[in-house]
Amino acid sequence: MLLALSRPTSLVSSITASRKAIERNYNSLLRSTRWPLGLLDETRQRLNEEKEHRIRKTQAEVEQQGRELRYTQQIVAGELAGWQDLHEKMGKKAIKDLAQAMVVRERTALEGMKRAMRKLEVAEVRPVPALVPHLNGDDGQFSP
Repeated sequence: MLLALSRPTSLVSSITASRKAIERNYNSLLRSTRWPLGLLDETRQRLNEEKEHRIRKTQAEVEQQGRELRYTQQIVAGELAGWQDLHEKMGKKAIKDLAQAMVVRERTALEGMKRAMRKLEVAEVRPVPALVPHLNGDDGQFSP
């Protein structure tokens, strides 16, 4: 997953390096448009054509890397959204399972206390209403 997350960064740095190479080739092409005394015009023309070819090739690479970057960003965003959704569901399930386990444990303890009270033949004790916490409907918090 870390490799996938680092892919857009490496693509951006590659695009930046390619754009700098294009700029260097373009500047070099502009500087060498005229050689003195018309010497070696064919050689100059061939070198200029090679530079233009490199510029076009590098621009095509930059465009391809740009498309790959957009695709990679979409994939990474989708994967992260799926990962987040999965972990949210797992977290909710874990909390629900914990709450159910606590209810079962507390019910078991309550039943044990009731059995003990029946064995001791103790009258059932009712809680005093002022001391029993109420569930406040506004914010879901307990209040005395």
